[in-house]
Amino acid sequence: MKYVCMFFCCLLAKSAIAERLHGKITDKQSGEVIADASIYIRETNRYLISNATGEFVLPPIESPFTLEISHLNYRTEKIHLASPVPGQLAIVLQPADILLAEITIIPVDAKKLLLSAFKRARRPQKKTYFHNAFFRQLTATNGEASQVIEFVYDLLWTNRKVEGWKVGQSRYAELPQKIGIGLQNASFLTFSLSGYYFPKWGIQLSNINHYHIHLSRLIVQDKQTVAVIHCRLKNPPAKQMYANSIYYIGVANSKVYRLENELHQASFHLSTGSSLAQASFIRSEATFRVDHGEMPVLERIRMSLEFDLTVQEQPVRSRITTLLYVDPPAPAERSSEGFLRSYKSTQDHSLARHSPYNEAFWKGQEGLRQHPLEDQFIKMIESRKAFGTMINP
Repeated sequence: MKYVCMFFCCLLAKSAIAERLHGKITDKQSGEVIADASIYIRETNRYLISNATGEFVLPPIESPFTLEISHLNYRTEKIHLASPVPGQLAIVLQPADILLAEITIIPVDAKKLLLSAFKRARRPQKKTYFHNAFFRQLTATNGEASQVIEFVYDLLWTNRKVEGWKVGQSRYAELPQKIGIGLQNASFLTFSLSGYYFPKWGIQLSNINHYHIHLSRLIVQDKQTVAVIHCRLKNPPAKQMYANSIYYIGVANSKVYRLENELHQASFHLSTGSSLAQASFIRSEATFRVDHGEMPVLERIRMSLEFDLTVQEQPVRSRITTLLYVDPPAPAERSSEGFLRSYKSTQDHSLARHSPYNEAFWKGQEGLRQHPLEDQFIKMIESRKAFGTMINP
């Protein structure tokens, strides 16, 4: 699939001597690394994100080119590179001004702003966006990585969720374990949380009065001031799943820049012999691009699920994390023919097992690794050539 392959390969240099550029992003005041910063390559209209240690890797690209580095909590920085940079590119970002509600009189009505964002999302035209996307699920048992599943997709996305998908490339690997718990449909859960307006659950126009609405702070950016609005359910149900959310909304444009969800009392089907030892919860963090037309579009979503179990009378702590990163939407409408709908019954493990593994395609994609645990695990699996097998490496 040439179109999907462009997600990774479109930055290949015109010159054969171009090399990968490594960079690191830090806070100008504290010196701390900045994770999840967006790196926009203007000449190719492509985005990357910095990993947990503030680092990123650009595929080979011919000079000159311009990088635009942005993060919601920092001022945007533009860097023009006229020639190749030896070593690592060091980038520092200036923190944005923060106005705290506790010590400042903020003239923003949080509920009114939230209503405005929801009304924008509910406008009659339901636009579908076509994206190329990368998905990773990493499962860790008792602190040790035990399974990784990766997909490259074509996606159909609306402001509610991912509506359809097609797999272009995939790979998986896992370590045989006597005790281990995995989530078979993590992609479905991630897709379901990828929007910013949820008509069936969570805060919405019809139930907004059931939530405590609290404005905690304003983030003053160069072009927009963003309000951080906490939404907490007043009377949580005893046995149903519910969500508390934090919305980051532009004060002037009512666009959603970021959404954090915490889901409680989610139910899971566990394997025989195991029982739930602690109430499970799910956290998700989604960011949206606001410069692609009237409606914000998905940039990425990260989900984490942690729970303690008792399996065969032994305690097991399992952590499952996913990352869905999408390219900017395709400039033209495309046919939705061949796209599959996302269902709860989707089995990621089975889908990856029955898809051919293309080693050449995945070679050198270290820029997509976000955390040291997954980086170490993937490097180990690659060194043993164990992707696509059930062999203990």
